[in-house]
Amino acid sequence: ELRAFVKVARRRLASQESLIPCEQSGVLHGNWSGPVRGFCSQAAMQDYYAFHVQRIKDVDSDILKNWHKLDPDFTLQYFSIAGAAMPPFRKLQPRVHHAMKKSDANYQNEFAHLSWEERSKVHHFEALWPVGTPEELKECCLQPQDATTMRLTYAMGATRLDILYKFSKVLARHA
Repeated sequence: ELRAFVKVARRRLASQESLIPCEQSGVLHGNWSGPVRGFCSQAAMQDYYAFHVQRIKDVDSDILKNWHKLDPDFTLQYFSIAGAAMPPFRKLQPRVHHAMKKSDANYQNEFAHLSWEERSKVHHFEALWPVGTPEELKECCLQPQDATTMRLTYAMGATRLDILYKFSKVLARHA
């Protein structure tokens, strides 16, 4: 499945097409702007929203208690569509940090179980990392302490999107 995906991606790159995976299906498309940005179709977007809204409703809109069951990106941005209220950030932040640490540990564990050959392929990508000192790059990845509300958290993240886009574009070309 991955090889087929990469084959399609390379074909799209060769013809100067965008490589944007659909949030719903993963299908590559070129909707990088407009009302269906991020989705391969209007139907895929509607299915995605309906699914995630229903998940919030299924936990009785208790985001704090059920954070681990919800999609963080969708929930943080669209909780109100489901008729939910966002819990106080100071209560939610420790859960977000715990989930981030757990995710990091899972990735580290999976990486450790790869063969030496597979790990060396990943290490060769180091030349593709954004330019900067280790301290500068770390700063780009950390959420500042003054990001104490959802709005400030998104504002801080938005300043890093340019670096993420450039890095992702280089990775896609080398895949």
